[in-house]
Amino acid sequence: GPTLSAIITRVGTSFETAIETQLDEIFDHVDAFLAADCKANLIQVPILTRDVDGFLTEPPIALMRSLEAYLEARKEVTQVVEVASGGPFLVRADIEGIIGIRDGFVQATVLSNVRKALDDLLRVRAFGKSLRLSDLYASIVPDPASGQKGVDGIQYAVFRITGPLDFIDSNGNIIISQKYVVTRGVVTLAGETVTS
Repeated sequence: GPTLSAIITRVGTSFETAIETQLDEIFDHVDAFLAADCKANLIQVPILTRDVDGFLTEPPIALMRSLEAYLEARKEVTQVVEVASGGPFLVRADIEGIIGIRDGFVQATVLSNVRKALDDLLRVRAFGKSLRLSDLYASIVPDPASGQKGVDGIQYAVFRITGPLDFIDSNGNIIISQKYVVTRGVVTLAGETVTS
């Protein structure tokens, strides 16, 4: 539609499919809450989008303006619509990890698999869902009793969540309220080969 054309023109690239899907989801959501008996004069809509790797990020200005135009056309006369970036509600988890790698495993491969497991853990998270160190260990380190789950080739792992400091509790977990969402920040991994 004209909204999609406007975005493609402003951005100057053809990313039609990805943006069309996101716009459809946003429009469906917005139609639902505008259809409700809304008595508020100001409707503030913070939005986020996903980057090419699927992580939540701040939306492009073109998307924000397009959504604002869409909302303006559907709002009540007495309502004021404001679309804002949801960026302030993103909590980017900075993680450091030392991975003990079993003898016979290729360090680069194990570290790559650990990074992938961390990405999977951080990619799609619910708003208000805190990130605990135990979540990292459960996703990465195989269960000592059964040897199941986790990443192959790991003898041990030591993780630390280093940021953002405003959200880290005394146990080293990221604790957030319902309006925030955790996503990936800077992940630093180092490997040590463990010989038996």
